[in-house]
Amino acid sequence: MSDTKPGEAQIDYERIEALKVDGLSNADAIRKVAEERGKTVNAVRANQHQYRKKLGGSGAGTPRRGSRTTTPPLLNVDDVVAQARGLLEHALAAIDGEVEAAKAELDAVQVRYDELVESVKERKDELEKKIKALA
Repeated sequence: MSDTKPGEAQIDYERIEALKVDGLSNADAIRKVAEERGKTVNAVRANQHQYRKKLGGSGAGTPRRGSRTTTPPLLNVDDVVAQARGLLEHALAAIDGEVEAAKAELDAVQVRYDELVESVKERKDELEKKIKALA
Protein backbone atom coordinates (compact mmCIF):
# COMPACT_ATOMS: atom_id res chain seq x y z
CA MET A 1 0.00 0.00 0.00
CA SER A 2 1.58 3.33 -1.07
CA ASP A 3 1.58 6.44 1.04
CA THR A 4 -0.30 9.22 -0.77
CA LYS A 5 0.48 11.92 1.77
CA PRO A 6 1.63 15.05 -0.10
CA GLY A 7 5.22 16.15 0.33
CA GLU A 8 6.36 19.61 1.39
CA ALA A 9 7.03 20.64 -2.20
CA GLN A 10 3.47 19.77 -3.21
CA ILE A 11 1.99 21.51 -0.17
CA ASP A 12 3.96 24.69 -0.87
CA TYR A 13 3.16 24.56 -4.60
CA GLU A 14 -0.58 24.11 -4.05
CA ARG A 15 -0.73 26.89 -1.45
CA ILE A 16 1.16 29.27 -3.76
CA GLU A 17 -1.19 28.47 -6.63
CA ALA A 18 -4.23 29.04 -4.40
CA LEU A 19 -2.91 32.43 -3.31
CA LYS A 20 -2.23 33.35 -6.94
CA VAL A 21 -5.85 32.53 -7.80
CA ASP A 22 -6.82 34.94 -5.01
CA GLY A 23 -4.87 37.67 -6.83
CA LEU A 24 -1.42 37.64 -5.26
CA SER A 25 1.65 37.79 -7.46
CA ASN A 26 3.92 34.76 -7.50
CA ALA A 27 6.56 36.57 -5.40
CA ASP A 28 4.00 37.72 -2.83
CA ALA A 29 2.47 34.25 -2.65
CA ILE A 30 5.88 32.70 -2.03
CA ARG A 31 6.61 35.22 0.74
CA LYS A 32 3.24 34.54 2.36
CA VAL A 33 3.72 30.76 2.27
CA ALA A 34 7.21 31.14 3.72
CA GLU A 35 5.80 33.21 6.55
CA GLU A 36 2.90 30.82 7.18
CA ARG A 37 5.10 27.73 7.23
CA GLY A 38 8.08 29.26 9.06
CA LYS A 39 10.43 28.65 6.14
CA THR A 40 12.78 30.83 4.15
CA VAL A 41 11.56 32.36 0.92
CA ASN A 42 14.27 30.48 -0.96
CA ALA A 43 13.15 27.14 0.48
CA VAL A 44 9.55 27.75 -0.61
CA ARG A 45 10.69 28.94 -4.04
CA ALA A 46 12.80 25.78 -4.41
CA ASN A 47 9.83 23.59 -3.44
CA GLN A 48 7.65 25.35 -6.02
CA HIS A 49 10.29 24.84 -8.69
CA GLN A 50 10.82 21.19 -7.74
CA TYR A 51 7.12 20.33 -7.78
CA ARG A 52 6.50 22.22 -11.02
CA LYS A 53 9.27 20.18 -12.66
CA LYS A 54 7.69 16.99 -11.30
CA LEU A 55 4.44 18.01 -12.98
CA GLY A 56 6.31 18.34 -16.28
CA GLY A 57 6.75 22.10 -16.40
CA SER A 58 10.01 23.93 -16.95
CA GLY A 59 9.96 25.20 -13.40
CA ALA A 60 10.18 28.78 -14.61
CA GLY A 61 6.51 29.65 -14.92
CA THR A 62 6.18 29.58 -18.68
CA PRO A 63 7.05 26.78 -21.06
CA ARG A 64 10.27 27.27 -22.95
CA ARG A 65 10.62 27.02 -26.67
CA GLY A 66 13.20 24.80 -28.22
CA SER A 67 16.48 26.52 -28.89
CA ARG A 68 18.05 26.76 -32.29
CA THR A 69 21.63 25.87 -32.84
CA THR A 70 23.38 28.60 -34.73
CA THR A 71 26.81 28.58 -36.23
CA PRO A 72 28.99 31.41 -34.99
CA PRO A 73 30.18 33.77 -37.70
CA LEU A 74 33.58 33.08 -39.17
CA LEU A 75 36.31 35.26 -37.73
CA ASN A 76 38.41 37.47 -39.93
CA VAL A 77 42.08 36.68 -39.23
CA ASP A 78 43.11 40.31 -39.61
CA ASP A 79 40.51 41.36 -37.02
CA VAL A 80 41.68 38.70 -34.60
CA VAL A 81 45.32 39.74 -34.99
CA ALA A 82 44.39 43.41 -34.54
CA GLN A 83 42.41 42.56 -31.40
CA ALA A 84 45.32 40.54 -29.99
CA ARG A 85 47.72 43.38 -30.74
CA GLY A 86 45.44 45.85 -28.98
CA LEU A 87 45.26 43.62 -25.90
CA LEU A 88 49.04 43.27 -25.76
CA GLU A 89 49.54 47.03 -26.14
CA HIS A 90 47.05 47.60 -23.34
CA ALA A 91 49.01 45.15 -21.16
CA LEU A 92 52.22 47.09 -21.85
CA ALA A 93 50.58 50.33 -20.79
CA ALA A 94 49.22 48.67 -17.67
CA ILE A 95 52.74 47.69 -16.60
CA ASP A 96 53.83 51.33 -16.81
CA GLY A 97 50.81 52.30 -14.74
CA GLU A 98 51.69 49.74 -12.07
CA VAL A 99 55.23 51.12 -11.83
CA GLU A 100 53.93 54.69 -11.52
CA ALA A 101 51.48 53.65 -8.78
CA ALA A 102 54.22 51.82 -6.85
CA LYS A 103 56.48 54.90 -7.09
CA ALA A 104 53.70 57.11 -5.74
CA GLU A 105 53.17 54.70 -2.82
CA LEU A 106 56.91 54.63 -2.15
CA ASP A 107 57.06 58.43 -2.11
CA ALA A 108 54.16 58.61 0.36
CA VAL A 109 55.80 56.06 2.66
CA GLN A 110 59.13 57.95 2.43
CA VAL A 111 57.41 61.17 3.52
CA ARG A 112 55.82 59.36 6.50
CA TYR A 113 59.22 57.83 7.43
CA ASP A 114 60.95 61.22 7.25
CA GLU A 115 58.25 62.77 9.46
CA LEU A 116 58.65 60.03 12.06
CA VAL A 117 62.45 60.28 12.10
CA GLU A 118 62.22 64.07 12.45
CA SER A 119 59.86 63.83 15.43
CA VAL A 120 61.59 60.99 17.34
CA LYS A 121 63.62 63.16 19.74
CA GLU A 122 60.70 65.45 20.56
CA ARG A 123 58.28 62.53 21.15
CA LYS A 124 60.75 60.62 23.33
CA ASP A 125 61.56 63.71 25.41
CA GLU A 126 57.83 64.27 25.98
CA LEU A 127 57.32 60.66 27.16
CA GLU A 128 60.39 60.77 29.43
CA LYS A 129 59.02 63.93 31.10
CA LYS A 130 55.73 62.16 31.77
CA ILE A 131 57.54 59.13 33.22
CA LYS A 132 59.58 61.37 35.55
CA ALA A 133 56.41 63.18 36.62
CA LEU A 134 54.89 59.84 37.69
CA ALA A 135 57.93 58.86 39.74
